[in-house]
Amino acid sequence: MAIIVNQSPPDVSFSLNRIIYELQGNDIVQIAGVLAVNTITFTSAVAEGNTISLRYNGREVRFVAAAVPDASGNQIPVSATPDASYVASLIPYFQNNFYLDPDYTVTSSGTTLILTAKKKGGAYNLRTGPHQS
Repeated sequence: MAIIVNQSPPDVSFSLNRIIYELQGNDIVQIAGVLAVNTITFTSAVAEGNTISLRYNGREVRFVAAAVPDASGNQIPVSATPDASYVASLIPYFQNNFYLDPDYTVTSSGTTLILTAKKKGGAYNLRTGPHQS
């Protein structure tokens, strides 16, 4: 990308006056950014102590399954057989998380939890890897 100076201030400028540069670039954004849409599909039991780790934008957010989850925003309920109603019941737990709430809108579809970024950019794509233990 080249930057062209269309207008520059005089060599001597008084500090209380505006000192204006007018610049022009030749790099044009051809594709507007899109919101990241991430999914987490529950296919097996969520036992007490299981951990779900979400990694994005240089941060890791962990959820621990508990028989009686607290209001910390870091725990989710257990389930022997996760179904659509269980996954829908997880939405408030993910929304109550201090880090996820400003970055994602949380919805569900069947046994899949959907995290849609609130801002555009690749930083909101979840990193892949083993996320449940």
